[in-house]
Amino acid sequence: MWIRYVYNVKENLSKKIHSKKIIIISGSNSLFGINSELIAKKLNIPVSNLSVHASLDIDYLFYIIKNNFNNGDIVVMPLEYPFYTRKGLTDWFTNNITAWDEKYFFSLSIYEKIIFIINVQPKRILLGIRDKILGKTLQFHDNNFAYENLVKIIENEGEKWRGYNFQSLNLHGDINVDQPLQFFKKNNFNLNHNPLVSEHFIKKYNKIKEFVESKNGKIFLVHPVTASNESYNLYRNKDQLMIKSFVEKIANLNIKIECNPGLFHMEDTFFFDTTSHPNKFGAIIRSENLATCINDLLNDKDKRISIEKALETTTILQNKYYLEVKKPSVNISKIRFHDLEKIKIALQYHYEDNGFYPVSKGFDG
Repeated sequence: MWIRYVYNVKENLSKKIHSKKIIIISGSNSLFGINSELIAKKLNIPVSNLSVHASLDIDYLFYIIKNNFNNGDIVVMPLEYPFYTRKGLTDWFTNNITAWDEKYFFSLSIYEKIIFIINVQPKRILLGIRDKILGKTLQFHDNNFAYENLVKIIENEGEKWRGYNFQSLNLHGDINVDQPLQFFKKNNFNLNHNPLVSEHFIKKYNKIKEFVESKNGKIFLVHPVTASNESYNLYRNKDQLMIKSFVEKIANLNIKIECNPGLFHMEDTFFFDTTSHPNKFGAIIRSENLATCINDLLNDKDKRISIEKALETTTILQNKYYLEVKKPSVNISKIRFHDLEKIKIALQYHYEDNGFYPVSKGFDG
């Protein structure tokens, strides 16, 4: 249900932009990992961040694009890698749409409606009928409820993380969390070494591309943001070869992924609660690099760089913001900084397992 209200805010913001704009749309790697104000200032073009959740179908993203497109808009899609391999509608997607977005369903063609219904679990339909009879269906507020409430909340309390809720958005449509890293134990990287690009993706993406270009717009697929960890690390040759192979496979289908993935690959210090959700400073770093790449694309500057060069560019920005993330009292070295980070993690795990921090023995400090 929170997704519906987040889109309520985002589409209200988008509708206020009457000129050509940049639409950024994907899953939550861009809900959290975009600083729209920064990109807009660098490119002198307003930005509409319409990204919410990676489990929404690519056809739903098309629906959102159509509803918010101005002639000549630029669509940037930092799609999470599962979008490319997903073979069709998922249970998660059909369950959500039947719960909170009947308008999307009724926008479909007769054939598409049939495909959608076929993909809804029979149990889900029976439960829906039961709840309808018992009057237990979800009740939603009107179209401006979330947006108007968010404006009041920010005016009174300011921007801050309030959980997975429209109240965590800023008035640019981003969630930029100024919180310490909440260490994640699960790696969210979902690209294997031999990914098969689905017909579902190819068909729906080409449909989006055709629509955008018919309205004098431009569309760019770019890489999502990723965290460097033991499962995926672009400093390793095998992972570089894996992503290079994937890009080439996409290119053979006449679909191009722009911008080097190293521009959006950061250390976990710059993430929040998953490997897909940058924190405030991660969003700044990612947006700096994304803005530069979009500018090159718009000006037809073919600046193809190696992964090593892209990682170096990102590292320079990370070094710039290391001290901002933790604000230490002295300028310690990067190595010592990471040593202290590891100690912090170990202490936090001890607290979570035992309910208290280790007690000092023999040292009063």
